[in-house]
Amino acid sequence: MIVMWMASSINFMLINLYLKYVPGGIYLNFSIAGVAEILANLAAGILFAKFGPRLTFIVGYIISLAGGILLIF
Repeated sequence: MIVMWMASSINFMLINLYLKYVPGGIYLNFSIAGVAEILANLAAGILFAKFGPRLTFIVGYIISLAGGILLIF
């Protein structure tokens, strides 16, 4: 669980660090990232309450994997 926490924290910090290099306005990018973070926290809380930590981590990493693959292409 510590390894999962470290990986998630480092990825979260790197996304915020490199967000200024994403094309588009910096204020719009950070606003959209903030709204997405709020929605993700709400969704994770609901998943965690219904399914527990193990399935929540699995679903979260599958969503992250899909997003990463889409960013590559």
